[in-house]
Amino acid sequence: MALQAVMDGRGPYRMVTASTAGPAAEPTGETSLPFVASLGAKPAALLGVAPSSLASASGRVPQVLEDSAWVGHRLNRHDMMLAAMSGSGCAPFQPVHVQKLFFLIDEKLGAALGGKYFDFEPYDYGPFDKVVYAELDAMCAEGLVAIKGSGSYREYTLTEADVERGRTTVAKLSGNLPQSLSTLARFVRSLGFAELVSAVYRAYPAMKVNSVFSER
Repeated sequence: MALQAVMDGRGPYRMVTASTAGPAAEPTGETSLPFVASLGAKPAALLGVAPSSLASASGRVPQVLEDSAWVGHRLNRHDMMLAAMSGSGCAPFQPVHVQKLFFLIDEKLGAALGGKYFDFEPYDYGPFDKVVYAELDAMCAEGLVAIKGSGSYREYTLTEADVERGRTTVAKLSGNLPQSLSTLARFVRSLGFAELVSAVYRAYPAMKVNSVFSER
């Protein structure tokens, strides 16, 4: 019964978008069981990520600028999202990637960016905010992001023009912010689903209070 609920989209592993999201209290994950299995522990090369010194081998969230004062220029949400995703060029982001990327940006770089952009809560697979999906859908409607696939197999990709737009925005940021945004984007894409969720849980234990995931 439970497995059938997962497979037909009624279970807690159902992909949530702006049109399918229920009340905030409803348990919601980023992915389905088949998608978890398909990612597994794929090496960075298979995910389209060049080897780097992101500490991904140890599965730990990298240390980046965390306590800098606000730089004085508040990016709007879409510009911030473009700036962050442009660090990986036109490489695709899976649902788990965008959720964890923007959570880490809020937690680690929020002060330097003038405040947090989302309101993440602990769900089935850690920090989750359905607004992330709603904003990406809106960006797609504006031609800023290409969305392929559906449900748990959805992929978010920047167009070449918007990679350049994002990088132009990044170049205007001060201090270590450009490098920090790029580091976080490459980090989330360097890990498989299980590794990424586990890394976030280790760094932010409070985010696994409602977890259905067995940490590695």
